[in-house]
Amino acid sequence: QWHASQHVPVTLTTAVLRRVLLRLGNSLLRLHIDHHWSALNDRTAHTVGKFCPNLEELKVVGMHTKNWNP
Repeated sequence: QWHASQHVPVTLTTAVLRRVLLRLGNSLLRLHIDHHWSALNDRTAHTVGKFCPNLEELKVVGMHTKNWNP
């Protein structure tokens, strides 16, 4: 299996997530992010809010925040 030897960890950044949400965000009702190599932060929460207007449930594991006001 060539893909097993080609596996390179990808860091999940807000910019990467934004590209995904630009395509899928309007249709998402739930979003669960649990990624070992994440670099998510306060900007991530704003990005999710902007591109996922119908979101009812959000779970993010390992996000580093400084100015979070739920």
